[in-house]
Amino acid sequence: MQRRGFGSGWGWDRARALVRRPVAACLILLVLYGGLSLLNDPGGHLGADTGAKVHTLEVNDRTDDLTLDIGYWAEAHDPSGRLHPLHQTRRQSDGSWVAVTTLPMLVAGVPLYEWGGYRATLLLPMLGAVFAALGARSLSRRIDPDTDGWAAFWMVGLASPVVIYALDFWEHSIGVACIIGAVSVLLGIVDGRPVWTAVGAGLLLGTGAVMRNEVLVYALVSVGATCLVLLGRRRFVAAVATGVATLVGFAGPWFANAWLESAVEGQSRADRAVGTASRVDPTGPESLRLGERVEEGLQTLFGLVSGDPVTSALLGGGVVLAVLVAMRAERRSDTTFAVVALVAAGLVYAADALGDLGFVPGMLVAFPLAIAGLRVRGRSSAARRAVVIAVVALPIVYLFQFLGGAGPQWGGRYTLGSALILGVVGLSGLRTSHPVVGRGLLVLTVAVTVLGVAFLGQRSRGVVGLFDDVDAASADVLIARQAFVLREAGAAGVGKRWFSVENEAEFTAAVDITREIGEERFTVLEWDGAAPPESVLPDDVIEVDRTMTDFVGTPVGLVTYEFAAV
Repeated sequence: MQRRGFGSGWGWDRARALVRRPVAACLILLVLYGGLSLLNDPGGHLGADTGAKVHTLEVNDRTDDLTLDIGYWAEAHDPSGRLHPLHQTRRQSDGSWVAVTTLPMLVAGVPLYEWGGYRATLLLPMLGAVFAALGARSLSRRIDPDTDGWAAFWMVGLASPVVIYALDFWEHSIGVACIIGAVSVLLGIVDGRPVWTAVGAGLLLGTGAVMRNEVLVYALVSVGATCLVLLGRRRFVAAVATGVATLVGFAGPWFANAWLESAVEGQSRADRAVGTASRVDPTGPESLRLGERVEEGLQTLFGLVSGDPVTSALLGGGVVLAVLVAMRAERRSDTTFAVVALVAAGLVYAADALGDLGFVPGMLVAFPLAIAGLRVRGRSSAARRAVVIAVVALPIVYLFQFLGGAGPQWGGRYTLGSALILGVVGLSGLRTSHPVVGRGLLVLTVAVTVLGVAFLGQRSRGVVGLFDDVDAASADVLIARQAFVLREAGAAGVGKRWFSVENEAEFTAAVDITREIGEERFTVLEWDGAAPPESVLPDDVIEVDRTMTDFVGTPVGLVTYEFAAV
C-alpha cells in the first residue's frame, strides 16, 4: 500500500490552494492581525493622534451618546484652551472641545468601542490593511499579467508598514488601500478598460481623502498622469471622460463627509487641506522653513532612526545605496559582491536593532522591497507609469505635510501610497531577474516589520507604565512640559486635571490657575530633563517630591511642588 506523504491530503498543495482563495486569504490575514494585536497593551498606542481618538471614544462610552466634545476641566480659567491637556484641541462655535480630525473613523469606531473596547476598534484598521493587500494583488496583476498577484498580497499584508498601522487605531491602512486600488483601476483604463470604471477610482480616492489629506496629492498625480497618457495617445475623449468620471466618483464620499462634519460643527476636511496648503504660501512665514521641509522629507524617505535627522538619513541612505549596488552587481553576474553589499545593509539594520527599539521613519528603509521598485529598466509600461505616480507624489507630499513629526513615525506614514506601489513593482519579476537580491530583500523586509511589531508592543507597554507612574506620583494637578505627551494617555486621561504647556508663559499660567482653584500641590512632568527654570517658579513654591521614570528610553521626571502659603 502506498504511504501518503505530507505533500498529499491536507499538505502543502492544499494549504497553498487555500491561501490563494480570496475569501480564505482575507480571513487568514485578519486572524493573524488579531493575534499580533494581542502582543500590545490596549492602554498604549503608536502616537499621540491615536491617543486623542481613544480619549474621545472613552468619553462617548461614558456618556452613552455620540459626541466629539471631550470637555475641559479648566475652561472657566482658560477659555481659549491653550493649556488643554490634549494639545491642539479646538474649541468649537458651540462651546464644545474637539481633539480629533477624522470623523468617519471615529463614528465607525464608537459602536465597536462600546461593544469590545479598544481592541474591538482595531477591526477597522485591520480591514483597511486587508483591502490594501487586495489592492496590491490587483496592482501586481495589472503591471504583470503573468502573475496571480498572491505574492504581492502576502508581502503587503504581512511584511510592510501596513502591518504596523493595522495594529493601532489609525486611518492610514484605509487611506493607502484606497490609493493603491485607485491606481490599479486607472492603469487599467490606459490599457483599454472601460472609461466608466474611473468612477470606481474616484470613489476610492474620495473615501481615502476624507481619511487622509495626502490622498488628495495621490488623486491629483494619478488622475493627471492617466489623462496625460491618454492625451499622448490621442484619446482625447477618453482623457476628458476619465477626468470627469473620477471627479464624479470622488464627489460622493467627499461631500457626504463635508455634510457629516458640518452637522457636528467640526472643521471640515477641505478646511484642513486648505489650511495645510496655506502654510507654504511663498509670501508667508512658513516659506522660511523650506530647509526644514527638505530635512524632514529626507528623514521620511531614508531615515533609519528617529533621532538626529541628518545622521538618520545618512544611515538609511547607506542602506538604500547598498541594495541598489547589490542589484547592479547581480545584474552583472557578480553574485559575490551582491551578497557582500546585502550583508552590509543587513549589518546596518542589526546595529540599529541591537540598541533600543524605536521608530524607523524612512519609507524605503522600513519597506526595503520598495527600493527594488526604483529600478524600472525592463519593466512593463504599466509598471513604469505606476513608478512615475509614486515618485512624482513624493515631493508634493513633502511640500504640504505637517512639520515636526518626521522622526516619531513608522515608514513615512504620509507616503505609504508610494511605498506600496514601489514595493509591488519591485516584487514583480524580482525572483527571475535578481534571485539573490530578491531573497535578501524579502528577509530584510520581513525582519524590519518584525522589529516594528516588537516596537509597537514595547511602546504600548511603555505608555501604560508612564501613566501608571504619573497616577502614583502626581498631585491632583499635573503640568506637562512636553505638549504632546498627555495625548498619549488615551482613555487613561479622561477626567484628569492635567495641563499641557509649550513655553514658560503657559507654564506660569498653569501654575496661576492651580493657585486660583485652591490646590496646595501640583506636579510637573519634566520631559528629557527639561526642568522649569527657577525664574518661572513662584517664590512661594517648594519641591516636596521627585520621582524619575522613563518613556521608551526618554527620561521623565515627576516633580511635585507645594505652595508654601495657601
